[in-house]
Amino acid sequence: MPRTIQWYVRTALFYLIAASALGVWRQVELWRPVFGVSPYVIVVHTHLALVGGVIQMIMGVGLWMFPLTVPIGERLQFKEPLAWLTYGLLNGGLLARFLVEAAFRRGAGDLYGALTVLTGVAQLGAMLIFVYHVWSLRTARRFASPAPPDEAGR
Repeated sequence: MPRTIQWYVRTALFYLIAASALGVWRQVELWRPVFGVSPYVIVVHTHLALVGGVIQMIMGVGLWMFPLTVPIGERLQFKEPLAWLTYGLLNGGLLARFLVEAAFRRGAGDLYGALTVLTGVAQLGAMLIFVYHVWSLRTARRFASPAPPDEAGR
């Protein structure tokens, strides 16, 4: 497995563990309040689990496996710079969301609201680049391979 894909998978597993721990912490705080956790931590918890864990795992495995119709030894290699750009935008947006969400929800001002929007734009950009990247791998193979001969052998 390429090192880029290993980073996607490892980071996704880290986010799943972090989201689970955050969920347990939230439940403990609801049961026996100690730190006074914000009710908006559920937004961060959901982003960590779904975007960081599930979607990032899908992206990593998707870059490695697509296109599925071609044997693994003949697949076009994904473009490493695009894979790293996607990884950076997705994780940068996710970590920034983790940091600014609570301040924004506490009413910290318009700057934090704008930063929250920018974190979403970064994550959306990562998803769009991923879709372009995977789709280009699929269509490049289709246009690069010769057409199979017809029944007459032509």
